[in-house]
Amino acid sequence: MLIATIDRVLTWVEANLPASIPAAARQSTRAGCVAPRDQIRTEADSIRAQRAAKGLENR
Repeated sequence: MLIATIDRVLTWVEANLPASIPAAARQSTRAGCVAPRDQIRTEADSIRAQRAAKGLENR
């Protein structure tokens, strides 16, 4: 669910970010969202296991 939300944000930003923002800033902003999304995707099983071990709900 979080990954899908981040993907929607990235799509929105790409479509709505003002052209006046420099390309380097655009890339940096995108990288700032992509890196945690990819980390969450890579570590999803571990995150679920940690939450379950603490008695927390996995959605």
